[in-house]
Amino acid sequence: MDKKFLKALPELPGVYIMYSENGEVIYIGKSINLKNRVSSYFTSKNLSRRILNMVSRVAKIEYIVVNNEAEALILEANLIKKHKPRYNVLMKDSKFYPFVRLSKDKFPYINATRKYEPSEEFEYFGPFTDNRLPYMLVDVIQRVFRIRTCRVMPKKVCLNYHIGRCSAPCESKISYEEYSKDVENAKKVLRGDIDEVIEELNKEMKKEAMNLNFEKASFLRDSINILKELKNQEQYVFYSGSNESADYISFSEDGGFVNFYVAHILDGKFSGKESITFRIDEEENPLEKFLSNIYLISEENRIMKVVVDTNIYNRVKEFFDKVSLNVEVCEPSEEREFKILELCKRNSELVLSNHLARIDMKDKEIEELCKVLNLENISIIDGFDVANYGEEVAVGASVRFVDGEPFKKGYRVFNIKTVEGQNDFGMINEIVFRRYKREKDNGQLPDLILIDGGRGQLNSAIDALNALGLKIPIVSLAKQEEKIVIPDGTEIVLPRNSYALRLLQRVRDEAHRFGNTFVKKVKLKRMVNRKR
Repeated sequence: MDKKFLKALPELPGVYIMYSENGEVIYIGKSINLKNRVSSYFTSKNLSRRILNMVSRVAKIEYIVVNNEAEALILEANLIKKHKPRYNVLMKDSKFYPFVRLSKDKFPYINATRKYEPSEEFEYFGPFTDNRLPYMLVDVIQRVFRIRTCRVMPKKVCLNYHIGRCSAPCESKISYEEYSKDVENAKKVLRGDIDEVIEELNKEMKKEAMNLNFEKASFLRDSINILKELKNQEQYVFYSGSNESADYISFSEDGGFVNFYVAHILDGKFSGKESITFRIDEEENPLEKFLSNIYLISEENRIMKVVVDTNIYNRVKEFFDKVSLNVEVCEPSEEREFKILELCKRNSELVLSNHLARIDMKDKEIEELCKVLNLENISIIDGFDVANYGEEVAVGASVRFVDGEPFKKGYRVFNIKTVEGQNDFGMINEIVFRRYKREKDNGQLPDLILIDGGRGQLNSAIDALNALGLKIPIVSLAKQEEKIVIPDGTEIVLPRNSYALRLLQRVRDEAHRFGNTFVKKVKLKRMVNRKR
């Protein structure tokens, strides 16, 4: 960055916006002293790999001066919401525990969701702290009561009807009265009244058996067995005896990092949690940054009561006063509140410990891969694979990893257009060309391309890059012997426990998974269309 620009920065509060060479906003920050903060990115010798990668991509910086720190906080949050810069994605562990919801239309549909949006359109059951349970419940209710899961009622029966998982109200194969009865039984199961439903189904099973309707009786017997198995699954709530809704915040520090942890309590139940980890020397005010991400930048509706550790009470209260949010900030006063904060503290310590282990592992992987391939820096890796379903369906998949982690916004899938038959070389050439033709001028190019395959697939990808006039480091990884093939023909075989190999395998396997998932969807859609 130009020294004259840095020297001319004002020593005033404001927001700074960093742009890449192609004009993409890559980072937005705020400071009470723009000159000191922005200059630190280019003068400090103690920056993390992630920040160094970011700084290496900065081509331009703009700034907006404001009157005070509060205005800077709010402006920063609004700009991050608008632009969603990649490097503003923090070390965030966000999880809202899922609910089961039933729609309230004539023939309700059922699904599991992590979004709790109370409305007249849905009835919610949960939340469930065992993540598997709501999906298991939906599966059981499909099998036992055959409630539909399609959000829009189709005109014809779908595959679920043919495999006995939907009663097909779309073609009036069940009456409104019968369907409503099944929905009511489903609600009883979701409320935990499983014994009552089993008793009703038992009576119905005996009646059908007496009438020699053995097929129906057999179905009811199987349904009863499924529900009995379900009874063994327990739902654990955060605490009982209260219908309070509040957020509980605690934190922990270790190894130059700090983790803030918030537990969301909704109607007396643990509905979710979020935690964000910061490197302390990279943030002016980590606690303020955390609160801004949770209560200003996030799109989630926030509870307006917060219970916090005593030693951060004043700073949290000051934040909400500063940004004029009407939030009641409390210190713990009851035994229950102390216990919840203690549990938050233990979870924060665990998250931070895991985070430090992950950071160490990713640094080792990237550092070793740079040495193996003789590259200065590898932050972004794009992985390519092709997937086939006979000769009927062929797709290409491209995944993106940033700093060793999947970056889902960078995933792409391609329907093969120019290649016929099972020609992997031609398909690789097509999808590499199509991806970077789009991103050559206005996208973020990777530091390394990984092709799933051997020398033939690698050469096909290189031909595509040459056609575009691009020079991007590229290798392939052959499955059988896990050989790394590089463009000059050299083959590298790393030990099975190699950090570098582990990273490449993770990218390769994710590309394979992503492509096959899309093929399965196409295959299922064609099967349904054939049945019609």
